[in-house]
Amino acid sequence: NDPVRLYLREMGTVDLLSREGEIAIAKRISAGTHVMVWGLAECASTQKSLTEWYEKLESGEVMLRDIIDLETMMEASPNKEQLEKAEKIRKEASEDLSRLEQEEKASSKKTKEQKESKKTKKATKDDIEDIDSIDVEQTPRAEEDDDEDEYEGILSIAQMEENLRPKIQFLLGQIIELYQDFKKIQKERVHYLIKGKEIPQKTFSKYREIMLQLTEKIQELHLNPNRIEDLIDEVDNISQKLLMQEGKLLRLALAEHIDREDFLSFYKDSENDPKWLSRASKKTDKCWQAFCKKHKPEILGIRTTIHDLIEQVEIPIAEFRKLVSMVKKGRQETEKAKQEMIEANLRLVISIKKIHKSWPSILGLDSGR
Repeated sequence: NDPVRLYLREMGTVDLLSREGEIAIAKRISAGTHVMVWGLAECASTQKSLTEWYEKLESGEVMLRDIIDLETMMEASPNKEQLEKAEKIRKEASEDLSRLEQEEKASSKKTKEQKESKKTKKATKDDIEDIDSIDVEQTPRAEEDDDEDEYEGILSIAQMEENLRPKIQFLLGQIIELYQDFKKIQKERVHYLIKGKEIPQKTFSKYREIMLQLTEKIQELHLNPNRIEDLIDEVDNISQKLLMQEGKLLRLALAEHIDREDFLSFYKDSENDPKWLSRASKKTDKCWQAFCKKHKPEILGIRTTIHDLIEQVEIPIAEFRKLVSMVKKGRQETEKAKQEMIEANLRLVISIKKIHKSWPSILGLDSGR
């Protein structure tokens, strides 16, 4: 009745993932990540965060490992081979030095024994004390060696960061420059969206080109998972605040018996219209008139907060909702594909255990059952 045992037993009955299946999952992870990063890249909050991280990295306020996934970046870095070569040379030099020290100690010990054998074979009290003193000195030396090994590990991480720092600074600089171009084309694009006009093909092509570059550059950074969560949280927080304010406005309208669909139709695409309340008060419906008259201070406060949020995202609310949807969809697809890959790996482990007939009998997978 153990759910873990039942789960593992069921996992063992599912076919293993084929090579084509692995490739398909990898493509889904890549596609989901691309969609998520595209959505994040277009958000103004992401631009602010990346600029802030760049400045803190320049000033030394944060470490490189706090911004990027150091191990993943090292795997993708063209300087990896150079660093591994340097590390190999360092290890070989350390081994050579250690061998020379051992040879020197052995030679010194042999010379000393030859001199002492000429004097006498009888051990004296002073000889014993000398030997004891040598034994005592060896223990701290071993501890020092351990400290040196630990220190070398720290230096290795620092060396990786130093090796990657120029590339990351260069990438962040490129991203910030791209955002300057993006701001111009986004302003032009938003102008057409607000006016309800069709975006010229030239503007759309330029927008798409810059967005593709931004998405690729941000993915190339291999951001630390915590930093990715920070970017997603920023978008989610703004989205939740917006929904909260819109919910308040809707409840006020429903309290005055305004039809829900009528309200949503009148509100849609007018989130940032400063004359919205004035237009609403001109409606002949008594419910709308009561809504505008009784709740005017509250409505103005809510509309002001919504306006501030729009200023923060720098795009129309409808466009921002699309970005939030993209981020959520991309993230869900990525996590789902990763979970499938984990389960496939678990099935492989169970299969190997069954082949070697060493799986615990409590699962009913051993050779006797």
